[in-house]
Amino acid sequence: MTHCLTPLSGVKSSKSGSLGIRGQTISVVQYVIKRFKEENRIENKVRKGRPAKLTERDQRFIIRKFVKNSRLSALKVSAEFNEKFSTSISPEIVRRVLKATGLNGRSALRKFFIKANITFRWTYNGMEKKNEELNPKNLVGTVKYGGRGVLVWGCMSASGLDNDPMHTALNVRFWCLYNCPQNLKTPPQSPDLNPIEHIWRELEVRVRKHDIKTKSELKTVMTEEWMNIDAEITIKKLVKSIPKRLKAVVDAKGYPTKY
Repeated sequence: MTHCLTPLSGVKSSKSGSLGIRGQTISVVQYVIKRFKEENRIENKVRKGRPAKLTERDQRFIIRKFVKNSRLSALKVSAEFNEKFSTSISPEIVRRVLKATGLNGRSALRKFFIKANITFRWTYNGMEKKNEELNPKNLVGTVKYGGRGVLVWGCMSASGLDNDPMHTALNVRFWCLYNCPQNLKTPPQSPDLNPIEHIWRELEVRVRKHDIKTKSELKTVMTEEWMNIDAEITIKKLVKSIPKRLKAVVDAKGYPTKY
């Protein structure tokens, strides 16, 4: 804008005329012309302090990533940026760039899928302009009568059993009575002392990465992801954490713990 105003500074034209030509406010036009006459410059002075870490090109790269795929995370974009450019940035810098641009993080809305002919009618009636939160690429589609879950049973053990009465048959309890007199009866609804709750959480995270539409698909995905959980690392590590869990429960006097 300042480069365009330079030829006007030596011409006797009204401020309102410059305003109409350049699309700027009168105060901006007055300030730029005054600065050019008094200081013979149109650029802003170099400001004090640390310069910006990202150039305009870097910022455009970040914005382009989110415009193309709004489901990306700041952590993933920062990692991709660090691999491509010599400058190293953190996810917080990515969030600041997005906020300055007006792009804010939101949870995806859940909306049902529609047929192609309905989409055509909406567009024809002048509804093609949608808010960003209702943009189809930012929505999580739902299927009517297809969201019902399935009931599954699972167990984990490094060596032994969890002694939950709901999971123990009568003959097993008799065997434990004569062979394991010091069995510890763990409460079945205590996530502090039931590490399998963490396994259920791990399974849920894995299953949600799939696009599931039917119960049969859900059962198949759950079975596959359950088998993919590394028992040597995940399950045995959780079982071995029982002594720490017991100590945490005692220290908390029965109140919730970090587990």
